[in-house]
Amino acid sequence: MKKSIFIIATVLVLTGCGPSQFSVKQLDTRFSKDKSPVYVAENNRISSKSIAGGFHIDNQGVYINPFVVKDSSSGKITLLGFNIINKTSFDSATGGVNMLGIIREVVFELPSGEIIPLRVTSQKNRSSDIIYFNKVSRTAGYDKLETGTATISKEDFSKIASANSLSAKISGTRQSMIYEQGDIAPEFIVNLKQFYQTYANQSAR
Repeated sequence: MKKSIFIIATVLVLTGCGPSQFSVKQLDTRFSKDKSPVYVAENNRISSKSIAGGFHIDNQGVYINPFVVKDSSSGKITLLGFNIINKTSFDSATGGVNMLGIIREVVFELPSGEIIPLRVTSQKNRSSDIIYFNKVSRTAGYDKLETGTATISKEDFSKIASANSLSAKISGTRQSMIYEQGDIAPEFIVNLKQFYQTYANQSAR
């Protein structure tokens, strides 16, 4: 399978409801010459903290969803990484205060102080076709998705999944965001541990 598999697409819906439960699905490869199993996670939001300050009460925010590709014959991992997604919006009154722009890098810091930098590629920024209007404020807006993909070594993924706490920085062309240890959602780390143990551990077939 070509390394371009990192353009793996997760089905994303732009809605205003709260974040859905973390889940992992196997992609349908029936129509691909390469039948390598591909497992993609969804709904792993790093924090409810807003880039602009305050907290999200909807499904917006930054999601870092792991994925893995395995060889169909041996079951060995051929590619491991994260789909990075910033679910945000643009408003005619406030602008895009939570927009990162083109996502460039994600850096994790472990409790030991070791940092794991991940370069983001295959970036895309998409806007919803639906425009919403607020009659009270007389403003209009629409939802946006800022996405990208970062690959990671199994060793570094294991370090992140084994950590009891993390801090992280995500950088874009528009602005950057630092999530301190207290900002990281507890379920974010739990989900990474679960994914690693079930799908990314070399013994998992």
